[in-house]
Amino acid sequence: MCLVPDSDGSGLCAFGGFPSADEYLVLDRRIDFLLWDRAAFAANQEFIRGAIRAGDTYTKYMGKYAFIRVGHIQELVSSLFSLVSLVVGLAYFFRVMAERRKQSQETQRYLSVVAGSLAVHSVCWLCSALFHLRDCYLTQCLDYLCAMLSILSIMYISLCRLYQSYLGPLLFLGGFFFAHAYYLLGVEFNFLYNSVVCGLLMSGNVILWWRWYRQISSQAHSRVLSLGGSGMVIASLFQVIDFGPVLFLIDSHSLWHVLAALYTGVFYHFLLVDAQATPTLRLPPSPRAHIHLSKKKLIEFKL
Repeated sequence: MCLVPDSDGSGLCAFGGFPSADEYLVLDRRIDFLLWDRAAFAANQEFIRGAIRAGDTYTKYMGKYAFIRVGHIQELVSSLFSLVSLVVGLAYFFRVMAERRKQSQETQRYLSVVAGSLAVHSVCWLCSALFHLRDCYLTQCLDYLCAMLSILSIMYISLCRLYQSYLGPLLFLGGFFFAHAYYLLGVEFNFLYNSVVCGLLMSGNVILWWRWYRQISSQAHSRVLSLGGSGMVIASLFQVIDFGPVLFLIDSHSLWHVLAALYTGVFYHFLLVDAQATPTLRLPPSPRAHIHLSKKKLIEFKL
């Protein structure tokens, strides 16, 4: 495999070579021009060609390293393992829905929250795969906002499970997400800001997982939480320990996707096992039930 220009400088010889440097990374110019601003597309093409010619794996263009496309996929490893995570998320979504039908009414409601979160995660993994398949403004927006949404959905599960609270966390976290989305889309589309906020929220999740672990530490499935939570923390560290792509294929973010595909599955399994092991789990009644109880108490008072 060659990562430098061919002898006459007319093209690149990676994975069998390309007929010309000008055609490198182009799937269909009409499609790519729909996804990119023409000037930005040309600048990005030039950056990647120059980085590969120079063997430069440490310089970024708009926050991104240069990658060789394989089968016209922009970041093969990240896209592939995003799809693996999607399959895992969907598999556990259907397992949770099947388990939900076997449980008490109170636990059914909690499992509905878990299933909803898994559905959100599945959509997020799909958006991540699309983003790494083709990096453009639209897929960037989907990926960055979905990353935030997936972290918030896990936090929502933890709050429901630990504090038997439903509506309050939903309103607060939902409001936070829309405020964050407004800033990114309406004020400044800032990758660093999004990363810092996601990191802080991930730290909040770790604190909630620790409290959750302390609550169930006497039960065997607490070890599954310990494994899944620790694995996701280790995976997240690859977002901080930033290094460029080895052979222009695998960088620190790619390794995060590899570990995430493994350890999110472990965490999804914990959510299912924990619900099965906690049949007495109770959440507050829905708002409609609150109204019904209020009317009942009013009738009893009159009588």
